[in-house]
Amino acid sequence: MNSSITHLNLCNNIETKGVEYLSNALLINPTISVLYLCSDIAPEACIFIWKLLRKNTAITTLHLAIKYEFTNPGEIAKFQYFSNAFSTNTSITHLKLRETLCTYTATPRCQYLSEGLKSNSTLKILDLSNNHIDYGCEYLSNLLGINSTITTLNLYSTFLILNSLI
Repeated sequence: MNSSITHLNLCNNIETKGVEYLSNALLINPTISVLYLCSDIAPEACIFIWKLLRKNTAITTLHLAIKYEFTNPGEIAKFQYFSNAFSTNTSITHLKLRETLCTYTATPRCQYLSEGLKSNSTLKILDLSNNHIDYGCEYLSNLLGINSTITTLNLYSTFLILNSLI
């Protein structure tokens, strides 16, 4: 096992099977602390990321871009697996979800993400830049009212529909 690599960038270079293999390998790798998975990750891959996040304690920074259009309830439910991993993860302090909430399915994604992060006690930085957050703002607002460990929220270049909060 390689013990010198601490950052792994697989942006635009990984598909579902690759996410599965990578997740299995990172379950036993104690040195990679920064992971970039910025690809068009399919719903099936969310389950592998969920397994990884539940057990890996070395990754402290995770950059994801899940651009895939989750079009049916079964696919959206797979995103819930990924989000639920954050309720028990104890190592990630910086989470960047660029272009992950950019679709018309952003509201359930925001809901699942918010529910997963409500009880997370390690996350300090939440980066939701370059997203299109429609009526999911309400869920994010509720999250920020409950979670007291998030100290930085980045919404750079994020389109928000704030009237959902009024």
